[in-house]
Amino acid sequence: MQNLEKLLIAPKQYKFYLIIHHCLNLIHGVYYCKNYLDNLINGRLPFTLAWFRCSFLFLIFILSLGASILYVLIIPQIITLNQQRTRDLINSLKLLLKQKLNSYMGWIEDIVYALYCFGLGLMIWDILTTQVEEIQDVINSIRYQVSIGIVKYLIIKFVLEKWMQKAVLQMEQNQIMKTYQLNEKSEIIQELCPICYDSFKSKEQIAQYLCPGNHKFHQECLMKWLQAPYNKRKTCPYCKQQPLNQTKDFL
Repeated sequence: MQNLEKLLIAPKQYKFYLIIHHCLNLIHGVYYCKNYLDNLINGRLPFTLAWFRCSFLFLIFILSLGASILYVLIIPQIITLNQQRTRDLINSLKLLLKQKLNSYMGWIEDIVYALYCFGLGLMIWDILTTQVEEIQDVINSIRYQVSIGIVKYLIIKFVLEKWMQKAVLQMEQNQIMKTYQLNEKSEIIQELCPICYDSFKSKEQIAQYLCPGNHKFHQECLMKWLQAPYNKRKTCPYCKQQPLNQTKDFL
């Protein structure tokens, strides 16, 4: 899902996502820089004996230092964004995403992740081969820092990103349909769901699509329809109309 789509559907949640994402990167970057300088000052990075590995660590240090400075500049901007009105928050976030500062952060983050993947290869190589004792501190530093970087990536990818996807899905559902449980006195009992052609029954979960006709479906049926890859416009299965309060109004 693209950043703009997340922003339009769930702007407040996307703001929170950006703050947590950038704070995690900032904390990791500052910690890496502190650890690198500590190893450098205490002579645990013998450049003459392990110039390639030391250069690898130095490159990540420079990128982490630059990224940390950018995060320090942009995080306060995100926190202080005006969110009294949803439209104002969306416009503010859109302007923020267009800043070159944000682009630079994205490039640096991609390069650092690529370096961590390369560092993972170095870790495997060092495990499979015998290295001299004098460079063991460098090898341990690479293992330690790369492991932390990979754990951070997994947290962002499979915890923070998943949370954002669920938030977007929930907001999207609220904008295009409302759900309720069917009772025994409902007028649509025994009517057919236009998707599965099975009759509506008491205590089933019904989804009313917020199109001009307010057509009703089994909630499970409608969810499968909306999540289908060919239905990018999120149209009603019955009348092919889009919801009346669709988020495109904010574009």
